[in-house]
Amino acid sequence: MRLLICSDIHFHEHSDFSYILPDGKNSRLTDIIDIFLRIPVLYRKYDCQAVLFAGDMFHHPRSIMTQTYQRVYEALEVVCSSIDQLILLKGNHDQALFQNTRATALYPLKNLPNISIVLDQDEILLKHKNEEAVLSLL
Repeated sequence: MRLLICSDIHFHEHSDFSYILPDGKNSRLTDIIDIFLRIPVLYRKYDCQAVLFAGDMFHHPRSIMTQTYQRVYEALEVVCSSIDQLILLKGNHDQALFQNTRATALYPLKNLPNISIVLDQDEILLKHKNEEAVLSLL
C-alpha cells in the first residue's frame, strides 16, 4: 500500500512574510491552501491509496480565526472528495492546551468524506479494495 505523507502545514493567517491580496485574503494562507490542494495531484501521480497527515494542521489550537477555519474546511472538502482516504493525526498544535482533555481542532472535520481522525490509537488499519495494512505509530 502506497501512502502520501505530509505534516506541519500550520494553517494560519500569518502576518510575517505576507500581505493582503486584492480580494482581502492573506497571501501566506492562500499560498499554503494552494499547496495543500495539490495533494490529489500527487496522490494520483504516485498511485497512492491513502494520505497520512502527521499533525499540526493548524497553528494556534485555541484561536483559529473563523475565516481561516472555513477556508481550510473548504480545501479539505476538495481534497477528501478526490482521494480514497485521508488520515489525520493530531499534532501538538491541533489539540487544546489543557491537561486531560481530548479537545482538538480536528474533531469538527470527522464528518467529511473519506477522512479518519486518529486521537489516541497506536495502530491504524488501512484498507484499499482487497488490501489491508496496519500502520503502527510509535
